[in-house]
Amino acid sequence: AAEYEAAVVAAKPGPGEDALFAGWYNFAHEGGNFEVCLRPGGVLYSPDFPASAHWCKKGEGIALAYGSYGNYEFTVTNAELRELSGAAVVDGQLQPALWRRMKGTRGLGAAECLLIGGQGTGSSWNFEWAGGSFTVEFRADGYNHFVCSQFPAHSHWKLGGAASDELFIDWGTYGKYELKINAKTRTGEGSVQGVPSDWRRMAFKGELGVSSKAEDCSHDHEHHHHENCGH
Repeated sequence: AAEYEAAVVAAKPGPGEDALFAGWYNFAHEGGNFEVCLRPGGVLYSPDFPASAHWCKKGEGIALAYGSYGNYEFTVTNAELRELSGAAVVDGQLQPALWRRMKGTRGLGAAECLLIGGQGTGSSWNFEWAGGSFTVEFRADGYNHFVCSQFPAHSHWKLGGAASDELFIDWGTYGKYELKINAKTRTGEGSVQGVPSDWRRMAFKGELGVSSKAEDCSHDHEHHHHENCGH
Protein backbone atom coordinates (compact mmCIF):
# COMPACT_ATOMS: atom_id res chain seq x y z
CA ALA A 1 0.00 0.00 0.00
CA ALA A 2 2.84 2.37 0.83
CA GLU A 3 4.48 1.73 -2.53
CA TYR A 4 1.19 2.38 -4.35
CA GLU A 5 0.70 5.66 -2.49
CA ALA A 6 4.27 6.73 -3.26
CA ALA A 7 3.70 6.04 -6.96
CA VAL A 8 0.47 8.07 -7.00
CA VAL A 9 2.13 10.99 -5.19
CA ALA A 10 5.09 10.90 -7.59
CA ALA A 11 2.78 10.99 -10.61
CA LYS A 12 0.85 14.03 -9.37
CA PRO A 13 -1.25 15.68 -12.08
CA GLY A 14 -0.14 18.68 -14.06
CA PRO A 15 -2.37 21.53 -15.33
CA GLY A 16 -3.72 19.41 -18.20
CA GLU A 17 -4.86 16.60 -15.92
CA ASP A 18 -6.22 19.12 -13.41
CA ALA A 19 -8.38 20.64 -16.14
CA LEU A 20 -9.80 17.22 -17.02
CA PHE A 21 -10.49 15.85 -13.55
CA ALA A 22 -10.30 18.49 -10.78
CA GLY A 23 -13.64 19.11 -9.09
CA TRP A 24 -16.22 17.56 -6.80
CA TYR A 25 -17.64 14.06 -7.24
CA ASN A 26 -20.17 11.73 -5.72
CA PHE A 27 -18.19 8.64 -4.67
CA ALA A 28 -20.44 5.56 -4.56
CA HIS A 29 -19.86 2.09 -3.14
CA GLU A 30 -22.04 -0.83 -2.13
CA GLY A 31 -22.80 0.67 1.27
CA GLY A 32 -23.67 4.21 0.17
CA ASN A 33 -22.03 7.34 -1.15
CA PHE A 34 -20.26 10.51 -0.06
CA GLU A 35 -18.56 13.55 -1.57
CA VAL A 36 -14.91 13.81 -2.58
CA CYS A 37 -12.89 16.51 -4.27
CA LEU A 38 -10.00 15.96 -6.66
CA ARG A 39 -7.88 19.05 -6.08
CA PRO A 40 -5.32 20.59 -8.44
CA GLY A 41 -1.90 19.15 -7.74
CA GLY A 42 -3.12 15.71 -6.71
CA VAL A 43 -4.73 15.95 -3.25
CA LEU A 44 -7.93 13.98 -2.65
CA TYR A 45 -10.17 15.58 -0.03
CA SER A 46 -13.43 14.43 1.55
CA PRO A 47 -15.25 16.45 4.24
CA ASP A 48 -16.80 13.29 5.67
CA PHE A 49 -13.77 10.99 5.48
CA PRO A 50 -10.59 13.10 5.58
CA ALA A 51 -7.28 11.31 5.12
CA SER A 52 -3.80 11.79 3.73
CA ALA A 53 -4.98 10.98 0.21
CA HIS A 54 -3.87 11.62 -3.37
CA TRP A 55 -4.90 11.13 -6.98
CA CYS A 56 -3.16 10.99 -10.34
CA LYS A 57 -3.99 10.29 -13.96
CA LYS A 58 -3.40 6.68 -14.94
CA GLY A 59 -3.97 5.58 -18.51
CA GLU A 60 -7.30 7.00 -19.62
CA GLY A 61 -8.53 7.25 -16.05
CA ILE A 62 -7.28 7.97 -12.56
CA ALA A 63 -5.74 6.22 -9.56
CA LEU A 64 -6.57 7.07 -5.94
CA ALA A 65 -4.41 6.39 -2.89
CA TYR A 66 -6.95 6.99 -0.12
CA GLY A 67 -4.87 6.38 2.99
CA SER A 68 -6.33 3.77 5.32
CA TYR A 69 -9.46 3.61 3.16
CA GLY A 70 -7.60 1.81 0.38
CA ASN A 71 -6.42 2.26 -3.19
CA TYR A 72 -8.62 2.50 -6.26
CA GLU A 73 -8.41 2.78 -10.04
CA PHE A 74 -11.06 4.22 -12.35
CA THR A 75 -11.68 4.51 -16.07
CA VAL A 76 -13.73 7.26 -17.66
CA THR A 77 -17.14 6.02 -18.81
CA ASN A 78 -18.61 9.40 -19.78
CA ALA A 79 -16.22 12.33 -20.14
CA GLU A 80 -18.97 14.91 -20.69
CA LEU A 81 -20.77 13.98 -17.47
CA ARG A 82 -17.49 13.26 -15.65
CA GLU A 83 -18.51 9.70 -14.81
CA LEU A 84 -15.95 7.07 -13.89
CA SER A 85 -16.15 3.39 -13.02
CA GLY A 86 -13.58 1.46 -11.04
CA ALA A 87 -12.69 -0.83 -8.19
CA ALA A 88 -10.36 -1.33 -5.27
CA VAL A 89 -6.75 -2.35 -5.80
CA VAL A 90 -5.61 -5.03 -3.35
CA ASP A 91 -2.03 -6.33 -3.39
CA GLY A 92 -1.53 -4.70 -6.76
CA GLN A 93 -4.55 -6.39 -8.34
CA LEU A 94 -7.84 -4.77 -9.36
CA GLN A 95 -10.79 -6.35 -7.54
CA PRO A 96 -13.92 -5.88 -9.70
CA ALA A 97 -16.19 -7.17 -6.93
CA LEU A 98 -15.12 -4.19 -4.80
CA TRP A 99 -16.60 -1.73 -7.28
CA ARG A 100 -16.70 2.04 -6.95
CA ARG A 101 -18.34 4.75 -9.06
CA MET A 102 -17.60 8.46 -9.33
CA LYS A 103 -19.80 11.12 -10.91
CA GLY A 104 -18.96 14.80 -11.17
CA THR A 105 -21.28 17.07 -9.18
CA ARG A 106 -19.71 20.52 -9.49
CA GLY A 107 -16.51 22.35 -10.26
CA LEU A 108 -14.29 24.25 -7.86
CA GLY A 109 -15.80 27.53 -6.69
CA ALA A 110 -13.95 30.85 -7.01
CA ALA A 111 -13.42 31.16 -3.24
CA GLU A 112 -12.28 27.55 -3.07
CA CYS A 113 -9.74 28.10 -5.86
CA LEU A 114 -8.40 31.13 -4.01
CA LEU A 115 -7.99 29.24 -0.74
CA ILE A 116 -6.39 26.09 -2.16
CA GLY A 117 -4.30 27.90 -4.77
CA GLY A 118 -3.81 27.22 -8.45
CA GLN A 119 -1.40 24.35 -7.77
CA GLY A 120 -3.27 22.99 -4.76
CA THR A 121 -0.66 24.10 -2.25
CA GLY A 122 -2.91 26.30 -0.12
CA SER A 123 -2.72 30.02 0.64
CA SER A 124 -1.61 32.55 3.25
CA TRP A 125 -3.75 35.43 4.47
CA ASN A 126 -3.50 38.40 6.79
CA PHE A 127 -6.00 37.78 9.59
CA GLU A 128 -7.22 40.87 11.44
CA TRP A 129 -9.22 41.53 14.59
CA ALA A 130 -9.64 44.41 17.04
CA GLY A 131 -6.41 43.46 18.80
CA GLY A 132 -4.13 43.40 15.75
CA SER A 133 -3.31 41.18 12.77
CA PHE A 134 -1.11 38.20 11.86
CA THR A 135 -0.57 35.63 9.12
CA VAL A 136 -2.60 32.43 8.84
CA GLU A 137 -2.38 29.57 6.36
CA PHE A 138 -5.07 27.46 4.74
CA ARG A 139 -3.43 24.15 3.88
CA ALA A 140 -4.93 22.24 0.98
CA ASP A 141 -3.97 18.84 2.35
CA GLY A 142 -6.35 15.95 2.89
CA TYR A 143 -7.40 17.33 6.27
CA ASN A 144 -7.83 21.05 5.48
CA HIS A 145 -5.43 22.12 8.20
CA PHE A 146 -5.53 25.73 9.34
CA VAL A 147 -2.17 26.93 10.60
CA CYS A 148 -1.09 29.99 12.57
CA SER A 149 2.44 30.06 13.99
CA GLN A 150 1.58 32.91 16.34
CA PHE A 151 -1.44 31.15 17.83
CA PRO A 152 -0.84 27.42 17.23
CA ALA A 153 -3.66 24.93 17.74
CA HIS A 154 -4.84 21.80 15.97
CA SER A 155 -7.24 23.50 13.58
CA HIS A 156 -9.21 22.97 10.38
CA TRP A 157 -11.20 24.90 7.81
CA LYS A 158 -14.05 24.13 5.43
CA LEU A 159 -16.28 25.90 2.94
CA GLY A 160 -20.05 25.83 2.68
CA GLY A 161 -22.96 27.76 1.23
CA ALA A 162 -24.58 27.68 -2.20
CA ALA A 163 -21.60 29.47 -3.76
CA SER A 164 -19.01 27.64 -1.63
CA ASP A 165 -17.84 30.98 -0.24
CA GLU A 166 -18.85 30.63 3.42
CA LEU A 167 -15.71 29.85 5.38
CA PHE A 168 -15.76 28.06 8.73
CA ILE A 169 -12.61 27.87 10.85
CA ASP A 170 -12.37 25.57 13.85
CA TRP A 171 -9.35 27.08 15.62
CA GLY A 172 -9.23 24.60 18.49
CA THR A 173 -8.82 26.40 21.82
CA TYR A 174 -9.06 29.80 20.08
CA GLY A 175 -12.67 29.28 19.03
CA LYS A 176 -14.77 29.00 15.89
CA TYR A 177 -15.12 31.61 13.16
CA GLU A 178 -17.35 32.25 10.16
CA LEU A 179 -16.36 34.53 7.27
CA LYS A 180 -17.69 35.26 3.78
CA ILE A 181 -14.99 35.11 1.12
CA ASN A 182 -15.05 37.60 -1.75
CA ALA A 183 -12.93 36.03 -4.48
CA LYS A 184 -12.90 39.18 -6.61
CA THR A 185 -11.43 41.41 -3.90
CA ARG A 186 -9.56 38.45 -2.34
CA THR A 187 -10.81 39.35 1.12
CA GLY A 188 -12.97 37.81 3.82
CA GLU A 189 -15.28 39.35 6.43
CA GLY A 190 -17.01 37.73 9.36
CA SER A 191 -16.85 37.16 13.08
CA VAL A 192 -16.60 34.75 15.92
CA GLN A 193 -19.32 32.17 15.34
CA GLY A 194 -22.59 33.48 16.74
CA VAL A 195 -21.10 36.83 17.82
CA PRO A 196 -21.37 39.24 14.83
CA SER A 197 -19.99 42.15 16.83
CA ASP A 198 -16.70 40.31 17.43
CA TRP A 199 -15.51 40.90 13.86
CA ARG A 200 -12.70 39.30 11.89
CA ARG A 201 -11.27 40.23 8.48
CA MET A 202 -8.88 38.52 6.09
CA ALA A 203 -6.83 39.62 3.08
CA PHE A 204 -5.08 37.30 0.62
CA LYS A 205 -1.28 37.37 0.74
CA GLY A 206 -0.22 34.60 -1.64
CA GLU A 207 -0.10 30.92 -2.48
CA LEU A 208 1.92 28.57 -0.31
CA GLY A 209 5.01 26.79 -1.55
CA VAL A 210 4.99 23.07 -2.17
CA SER A 211 6.82 22.41 1.12
CA SER A 212 3.83 23.83 3.02
CA LYS A 213 1.28 21.71 1.21
CA ALA A 214 1.10 18.79 3.61
CA GLU A 215 1.40 18.43 7.34
CA ASP A 216 1.87 15.24 9.29
CA CYS A 217 -0.98 14.71 11.68
CA SER A 218 -1.07 12.30 14.57
CA HIS A 219 -4.63 13.21 15.55
CA ASP A 220 -7.53 10.89 14.88
CA HIS A 221 -9.19 12.41 11.82
CA GLU A 222 -11.04 9.26 10.94
CA HIS A 223 -13.43 9.26 13.88
CA HIS A 224 -16.37 9.57 11.46
CA HIS A 225 -15.54 6.21 9.91
CA HIS A 226 -17.93 3.44 10.84
CA GLU A 227 -18.43 -0.17 9.92
CA ASN A 228 -21.19 0.57 7.44
CA CYS A 229 -19.21 3.06 5.38
CA GLY A 230 -17.69 0.19 3.43
CA HIS A 231 -15.02 2.07 1.52
